[in-house]
Amino acid sequence: MEALQSERHPRAKNIVEYNFQQTKQADMTALATEYKALKRQQESIAAQLDELKATMIGSMNGEEVFLTDLYKISYKTFTSNRLDTDTFKAVHPNIYKLFCKPSTSTRFTVD
Repeated sequence: MEALQSERHPRAKNIVEYNFQQTKQADMTALATEYKALKRQQESIAAQLDELKATMIGSMNGEEVFLTDLYKISYKTFTSNRLDTDTFKAVHPNIYKLFCKPSTSTRFTVD
């Protein structure tokens, strides 16, 4: 029925499309609002976790491991070896180009 009206009245099709876009925009606004609220909660929780972590580390008095009835809490320094790509690129630019491959990423933002 709606399609038939759209064929008879070209403006009706535009109104239907407009209403769809308005609804879609309202839905996306609601989703974005919820997303932003949850991000704020996430940031607040992250700050609380950082504070708890700092308190626990301070309570360990320099010990690497602390045992409770339920948990093993550890705070240890470790070393990992990583390639210094900036230096490698400067010293061996041709080899760097041979092993360099493009990487594609996607970024999602709600501003």
